[in-house]
Amino acid sequence: MELECPVCGALIELDEEEIEVGEEIECPECGALLVVVKRGRKMYLKPAEEEEEEEYVEDEDEIDWEEVEEEEEETF
Repeated sequence: MELECPVCGALIELDEEEIEVGEEIECPECGALLVVVKRGRKMYLKPAEEEEEEEYVEDEDEIDWEEVEEEEEETF
Protein backbone atom coordinates (compact mmCIF):
# COMPACT_ATOMS: atom_id res chain seq x y z
CA MET A 1 0.00 0.00 0.00
CA GLU A 2 1.27 3.48 -0.83
CA LEU A 3 0.35 6.44 1.32
CA GLU A 4 1.21 10.06 0.66
CA CYS A 5 3.26 12.11 3.10
CA PRO A 6 1.09 15.13 4.01
CA VAL A 7 4.23 17.23 4.52
CA CYS A 8 6.22 16.70 1.30
CA GLY A 9 3.89 14.64 -0.90
CA ALA A 10 6.24 11.67 -1.21
CA LEU A 11 4.65 8.25 -1.68
CA ILE A 12 5.56 5.89 1.16
CA GLU A 13 5.30 2.14 0.61
CA LEU A 14 3.88 0.37 3.67
CA ASP A 15 3.14 -3.31 4.26
CA GLU A 16 -0.60 -3.48 4.91
CA GLU A 17 -0.25 -6.54 7.13
CA GLU A 18 2.44 -5.04 9.36
CA ILE A 19 1.24 -1.44 9.74
CA GLU A 20 -1.10 -0.58 12.61
CA VAL A 21 -3.44 2.36 13.10
CA GLY A 22 -1.83 4.85 15.46
CA GLU A 23 1.68 3.69 14.59
CA GLU A 24 4.24 6.45 14.07
CA ILE A 25 6.52 6.33 11.06
CA GLU A 26 9.11 8.68 9.63
CA CYS A 27 8.90 9.90 6.04
CA PRO A 28 12.02 8.68 4.22
CA GLU A 29 12.05 11.83 2.07
CA CYS A 30 11.54 14.75 4.48
CA GLY A 31 11.96 13.03 7.87
CA ALA A 32 8.57 14.19 9.17
CA LEU A 33 7.08 12.12 11.99
CA LEU A 34 3.72 10.78 10.79
CA VAL A 35 0.87 8.79 12.32
CA VAL A 36 -1.13 6.12 10.49
CA VAL A 37 -4.84 6.98 10.66
CA LYS A 38 -7.85 5.07 9.39
CA ARG A 39 -11.11 6.71 8.43
CA GLY A 40 -13.71 4.22 7.24
CA ARG A 41 -11.82 1.77 5.06
CA LYS A 42 -9.19 4.26 3.96
CA MET A 43 -5.83 4.65 5.67
CA TYR A 44 -3.79 7.80 5.44
CA LEU A 45 -0.94 9.62 7.18
CA LYS A 46 -1.10 12.78 9.24
CA PRO A 47 1.66 14.74 10.97
CA ALA A 48 2.28 13.52 14.51
CA GLU A 49 1.42 16.05 17.17
CA GLU A 50 4.61 16.58 19.03
CA GLU A 51 4.42 17.64 22.62
CA GLU A 52 5.28 21.28 22.63
CA GLU A 53 7.75 22.30 25.25
CA GLU A 54 6.76 25.57 26.77
CA GLU A 55 9.65 27.86 27.28
CA TYR A 56 9.00 30.51 29.88
CA VAL A 57 11.35 33.41 29.88
CA GLU A 58 10.67 35.93 32.57
CA ASP A 59 11.51 39.53 31.87
CA GLU A 60 14.53 40.30 34.03
CA ASP A 61 12.95 43.60 35.11
CA GLU A 62 9.99 41.67 36.59
CA ILE A 63 12.11 39.33 38.72
CA ASP A 64 11.85 39.92 42.45
CA TRP A 65 15.49 39.28 43.33
CA GLU A 66 14.80 39.37 47.07
CA GLU A 67 12.30 36.53 46.65
CA VAL A 68 14.83 34.54 44.61
CA GLU A 69 17.46 34.96 47.35
CA GLU A 70 14.98 33.87 50.04
CA GLU A 71 14.10 30.74 48.04
CA GLU A 72 17.79 29.92 47.59
CA GLU A 73 18.40 30.32 51.33
CA GLU A 74 15.51 27.96 52.11
CA THR A 75 16.85 25.37 49.67
CA PHE A 76 20.34 25.24 51.17
